[in-house]
Amino acid sequence: MTRITDLFLSTALLFCAFTLASAQTTTASCSFKYFTPPSPYNAAFEATGINHYGTVVGQASSSTVVKGWTHFTNGGNSLFAVPGSNYTSFSKRNLNGTVVGFYQLSSGGTSGLVVNGSSFATLNRGAYSTVLTGINKSNTIVGAYQNSYGDFEHGFRYNSGHFSSIAFPGAVQTVPHAVNDNGVIVGEYTNVNLEHAPHGFILRNGVYKTLDIPNSSAGTALGDINNNGVIVAAANLVYKNGVWKKVVVPNAYETFVNGINDLNVVTGVANYNLGNNNYVWKGFTGNCSF
Repeated sequence: MTRITDLFLSTALLFCAFTLASAQTTTASCSFKYFTPPSPYNAAFEATGINHYGTVVGQASSSTVVKGWTHFTNGGNSLFAVPGSNYTSFSKRNLNGTVVGFYQLSSGGTSGLVVNGSSFATLNRGAYSTVLTGINKSNTIVGAYQNSYGDFEHGFRYNSGHFSSIAFPGAVQTVPHAVNDNGVIVGEYTNVNLEHAPHGFILRNGVYKTLDIPNSSAGTALGDINNNGVIVAAANLVYKNGVWKKVVVPNAYETFVNGINDLNVVTGVANYNLGNNNYVWKGFTGNCSF
């Protein structure tokens, strides 16, 4: 295993909140390409992030093990598992090819994972569980941790061997999901208790803002943000001018968008209903225009 050396930036955390309630949502114009993990790891899978070069990361599982999954633009795939782990998952991959995620051993809890080529390192913040969710080109990492089983999740930023807290003011739980190359962080927070639906948040230059999907009773989790400021929220794209557009994969029963790169290429999974309770999943990339 290797040691992690990065650069830490500390910022004062200020509070400012807004809610977007009146936006109109239209369908985004995207051209799609489809892919699946190699058998037998296509039993269940997720595409969670995409970098500048179009390389997609996520997780893929057989009937017995979950592995970190990478899908390349040439159609190739690679799988990775931490030795001794039956659950390894990738979250995001940066411009330089460094991947973050997490893995779980039989003892329970999870450990944060940083992978670069064939080398990997463990990065833990909490006593019980750590999940790494995002990384930018400067190797700033975001994630969340728990100090014990059942504990609220606590957000953090990591750089150059130092941790700083990410905590939406007044929230009981804050989970960042991504950080772009400009240092802007997006994620979700929950007020009062976990029975309440989460809200999306943006953290820019130390200032927190709320961003919720209009008219959604299920809550909001902002999954990714690119360098142009376009945000992924469920199957929606949110543009800097406040315009919401929905990504709809043709003929799919459901569409889930999890990642976006700085070229406005998104990635996720689409669910196809073949009838008689028979469903087929496909990973996709979508080149979406403004």
